[in-house]
Amino acid sequence: MTCSRIEVTGMDGEPGLHVTGQLGDVMSESAQIALSFVHANAAELDVPEGAFDHRRFHLHVPSGAVPKDGPSAGITMTTALASLVTGRPVKAGRRYDGRGHVARSACCRSAG
Repeated sequence: MTCSRIEVTGMDGEPGLHVTGQLGDVMSESAQIALSFVHANAAELDVPEGAFDHRRFHLHVPSGAVPKDGPSAGITMTTALASLVTGRPVKAGRRYDGRGHVARSACCRSAG
């Protein structure tokens, strides 16, 4: 199974999301939906108060990643963003296949 890496970071700035890398229209929309989902479910995800205040997020799919549309890309983006705002690292060896299965491999990375 091929793995697409997703990198996210957050910085002070006007709230929003900047998306770069190997993304088509569907994946760009999935990135925005992922951020909206994490924000809307902040209480359930134990996101600290103020984690989105005055903070801009950058999501990047590096060159060479396999462009994927659909659930596997969306859940990976959501996981990376949730990891960033909660401060909880993604467990090493996670891979999402879009059918609700979790397999072994590292697929998302977040940086402060």
